[in-house]
Amino acid sequence: RISLGLKQLEPDPWKAIEEKYPVGTKITGKIRTLTNFGAFVEIENGIDGLIHISDFSWTDRLKHPKHFLEKGQKVECLVLEIDPERRRISLGIKQLAKDPFDILAKNVGIGALVKGIIVEVIDKGLVVELNNKIRGFVPLTQLHKEDFNKTGEKYNAGEPINLKIVEINTKTRRIILSEKNAKKELESLEYKDYLTKEEADISNTEETEDQTDAKTKEETQDKTNITEDETQN
Repeated sequence: RISLGLKQLEPDPWKAIEEKYPVGTKITGKIRTLTNFGAFVEIENGIDGLIHISDFSWTDRLKHPKHFLEKGQKVECLVLEIDPERRRISLGIKQLAKDPFDILAKNVGIGALVKGIIVEVIDKGLVVELNNKIRGFVPLTQLHKEDFNKTGEKYNAGEPINLKIVEINTKTRRIILSEKNAKKELESLEYKDYLTKEEADISNTEETEDQTDAKTKEETQDKTNITEDETQN
């Protein structure tokens, strides 16, 4: 028995794959198959790569790739890893853009006041969403209504909330926030603004009084001069 094959007449595309598509290369391919764990992308004839569902988006929590892509769609992605022996290429979409978490850590940082939306209320605190869909956690001890479970005061999903960043961990991608500290700082800023306005009002009042006194003195002096002139005449 003799087995024959046509593909053996052509060079194996996987042998030069690392040279043709080195890690970090931006490519455009067509979605061939969607699975629960990701999407297979046809890079060229005979070469497919996998975009794992965790590499679709930095912030969106997808349950299935069909909510993000569709079969036959052309997609731009980045080569993340190549294993020629196992004939596997790992691709990513989110890597085409900067990680918003890193941007937040660099440009905003610990101690910054931010606004968020309550996503979920749990026994240990609040899950909130900040700008760019980044999520953070407000522990029970950092809530303004710390005893809300006991007093009946409630937080509701969808409500806005003022917060202060107290911890950012880029390795675990965790942000800890404080409503209590944010409230204290906002109250302090409001009080400072009040004092500044009061000082400005007092300064303006004193300036107005000085101008009035000066004008009164000028008018009095003018009258005195007129009286003296009339007396001399």
